Amino acid sequence: MASRLRGAVGVSALIVFAVTMAWCVTPVVAQQPEKVSLALDWIVYGKHVMYYPALEMGIYQKHGLSVSMVRGFGSGDTIQKVDQKAVQFGFADMGTLVLLRAKGARVVQVSMIHHLMPHAIFFLKGAGISTPKDLEGKAFSSPAGNAVWTMFPAFARATGFDHTKVRHIPADAAVSRAAVVAGKVDSGGIFLPEYPTVAAEAKKLGKEVGLFKFSDHGLDLYANGLIVHQDLIREKPDLVRRFVKATYEGIQWALQNPEKAFEFYMKRNPEQDKEKAWGEWITGIDMFGPGAKQAKTPLQLAWMDPEKVKKTIDVVGEFYKLESPVKPGELYTNEFAEPLR
Repeated sequence: MASRLRGAVGVSALIVFAVTMAWCVTPVVAQQPEKVSLALDWIVYGKHVMYYPALEMGIYQKHGLSVSMVRGFGSGDTIQKVDQKAVQFGFADMGTLVLLRAKGARVVQVSMIHHLMPHAIFFLKGAGISTPKDLEGKAFSSPAGNAVWTMFPAFARATGFDHTKVRHIPADAAVSRAAVVAGKVDSGGIFLPEYPTVAAEAKKLGKEVGLFKFSDHGLDLYANGLIVHQDLIREKPDLVRRFVKATYEGIQWALQNPEKAFEFYMKRNPEQDKEKAWGEWITGIDMFGPGAKQAKTPLQLAWMDPEKVKKTIDVVGEFYKLESPVKPGELYTNEFAEPLR
């Protein structure tokens, strides 16, 4: 009896072992990364170096993502792409989002990247502009949905001139920039990372560029960060969480290793002027704000201060007749970020 029992137990053990081994050697099909798109605010240039460590080091892949980048035509265009669900993620200006949210855009800011405003107005020195008030009666060129033009009234109030006395000439960024450098238009809007390039272009013509930085005149408002459609937060919160986390792991690494991050960028964009792109990247690092050095975790870089969000909404609302009220709780969320401690 005992012998038969031992035999039965032995057979059962062999069966379990065989089944276990069969399971172990069964080929495991690797799950394919989820494909998502990120719409930038403009063409790819040095300001966007921060995204390349996540692309090159497999950080997005580690989080189950395959990310492609799409060029934009200003923050307004990027927000529209996200609102129409043409892309899942966007990189856009919060002030512009306030305007379009008031017009019905169902887009939400889920993180902040540029905590300091990169907005600036440039002009040729010696062309009759030495103070912001000198802009009155002159022409200013930028894309129609450009964030600099959106925040232009706030800059005018902060510096004491009448923005309604400035004539706006909408044009592609490259066209407006060239027009200012050539002396055909009095001033134009740029972001600080673009300044080294503009200055170099002017220098070739024997000219010098002047600059009015919004941040030098008390405009402590939020600038660019990641945006998504509100439906994506509700339907796929894990996707949003993985994308934000992966992006900021890459951003923190880029800030800690700016030269290596730049190498990753040039590897994927070898046609670009290396010196020009480097100037755009290094100039843009300041826009991450003082919190970038204090952040202990990647997601602390993404955190948005509720008071600063409210201030951004209030300033935009003061100069534009919003079609509907914009509530902070609808405009942004810190669900995918971590507070600085």
